[in-house]
Amino acid sequence: MEKLTIRRDGAAIPVTVAGDGPAAVFVPGLGGTQAQLGALFEGLRRHLRLATFDHRGHGTSSVGGPYDYPTFGADTSAVLDALGGPGSLVLIGHSMGADLLVDQAAALPAAPRGLILIDGGTPLSSSLLTPAELEGMRQAMGSEEALELQRSLAGTPHQVALSGDDIFRLQDEIDQHRRTAAERFDRIDGPITMIMSEFMAGTESDRARELNQAWRDAVDTLAASRPTITVRRVPAGHDLVATHPDEVLELIVAALAAGQ
Repeated sequence: MEKLTIRRDGAAIPVTVAGDGPAAVFVPGLGGTQAQLGALFEGLRRHLRLATFDHRGHGTSSVGGPYDYPTFGADTSAVLDALGGPGSLVLIGHSMGADLLVDQAAALPAAPRGLILIDGGTPLSSSLLTPAELEGMRQAMGSEEALELQRSLAGTPHQVALSGDDIFRLQDEIDQHRRTAAERFDRIDGPITMIMSEFMAGTESDRARELNQAWRDAVDTLAASRPTITVRRVPAGHDLVATHPDEVLELIVAALAAGQ
């Protein structure tokens, strides 16, 4: 196992590389860390020479912003360049990490070695949540319970140093960015595999089922007119990379075998 540190704009970004096979990178989502990948990383390193990293303010990366989408994008680009460039890699991303890799792939003159998106990158015409639901989410992020969890993880490989307001603003930036995502998919030359959760919003209410259906519909609309996109679904929530690593691993390996 190899450890690297990429430095950009005041941040020290730790990168872990392990395994044998085609060079690949796994880009975590917002709130995701290397430590949370666990079994999925261990499984993927049997098939790939896999790199992954912690976004700034996450895990063992530097604490300190700015915590905005363009900054996370520039950090990701710096990591990919240090690993040989996005065109030389199999690109795998979860949630926000998928959005960041759609940006990277759309800017390439030719297809990357593979592009696998896990429950992210999906074009949306508007936020799935109502203003009231968004406000409730913002308040929950700033609750004493949320703050206590953040304090308990501080200084560990699982920490997320972003405040509730940081995360709320960043999620809004991601939502806005996804409104033009279809244009970026049209610029990607090559096959794309999308591994999507069936229960992104959970299963506990009629509203959750509505949101899950809206998420599925957005993916189906994207793929309907783009034969290069293959959609696979896992009966899991948005944290499927942690809760269902075996199923996700099987689908990634199948995508690679099919020419991703």
